[in-house]
Amino acid sequence: LTEPGDCWAYGYDNSKIHVMPECVLFVKNKTQIQDIVKYCFQFSIPITTRGRGTGNTGGSVPIDNSIILSLLKKQNFFWGPDPSSQDYSTIGGNIANNSAGPRAIKYGTPRDNILGLEFISGTGELHKTGVKTSKGVVGLDLTRLLTGSEGVLGIITQATLKILPLNDCTVTIEVTFNEISE
Repeated sequence: LTEPGDCWAYGYDNSKIHVMPECVLFVKNKTQIQDIVKYCFQFSIPITTRGRGTGNTGGSVPIDNSIILSLLKKQNFFWGPDPSSQDYSTIGGNIANNSAGPRAIKYGTPRDNILGLEFISGTGELHKTGVKTSKGVVGLDLTRLLTGSEGVLGIITQATLKILPLNDCTVTIEVTFNEISE
C-alpha cells in the first residue's frame, strides 16, 4: 500500500501514537522478508514489523520515513499465555512483546512456551534458535532473548510452540478474604 488513506491504519497501535508509514508491504513467505530486509539494509530504510497492532507501547508504530512489514497470519491453536487481546492479537505479536494474560499464572508467558524460533536479522540472514523437544540444553538461549525484544533483534518468521489441547470448558474461580494479615 502506498496511498496515505490506505497506510493510515498501519501507523498506530493502542498507544495512540501515530506516525504515517511510507508504505505497507504484505509478505507471504520468509524469502520475501529476506529480500525486503536486504534491500532496506542496503539503502538504510527503516522497517517496522507489525501483526494486528494491538500493543499498548507503540512497538508496531513506525518511525519517520519507515515502511511497515505486515506479518498477520491466523492460526487456530490453544495458546496458553492468553494475552488480554487474545480475540484479535497474533501469535507473532505475543512473542515479540512477551504478552500474557491471566492464564500465564498456570501456563506461563510466551517466553515459557516457545521451543524455538526462526528469524531474519537486520542484514537479511536467516537464523534458527532453540530445540525441538520440551527439554533441551542449548547454552546461550537466543530463543528467550528474542522473545519480548519487539523486533529489535530480528523479524520472527516461524515459531515452534508448546501447543496445548483445547479445554472442553473454562471455569473462573474467585477467592475473597475479609482481611489480609501476615
